Amino acid sequence: MFLSLKPAISIETVIDAVCSEFGCDVESVIQKGRKNNRARDIAIYLARDVTGKTAVRLGEY
Repeated sequence: MFLSLKPAISIETVIDAVCSEFGCDVESVIQKGRKNNRARDIAIYLARDVTGKTAVRLGEY
């Protein structure tokens, strides 16, 4: 019944925060494939948790 008044956090915001914390560039996080990339794994986990988007939606990004 009540709408959430929380500001929406975008995928870009999550990726920027992860890159800042891990000292990596955005390209290394958004590249395709699993290459034992901890920053990418953390970004996916946080993006799913914070944005509520599915893995399929995140993959489209």
